[in-house]
Amino acid sequence: DRYCGNCTYFEYVRTSDGLKPYCAAHDEMMQDMEACDEWFPRRRE
Repeated sequence: DRYCGNCTYFEYVRTSDGLKPYCAAHDEMMQDMEACDEWFPRRRE
């Protein structure tokens, strides 16, 4: 996915299989999106 998690509700969660894309708005893993190798956490202000 070219956006690499720009959505407010997007986050990665750590699983036994590594980081996985997760949608907090729908409370579910995103099966149709692969993890982005260029991802880095947003700064919390």
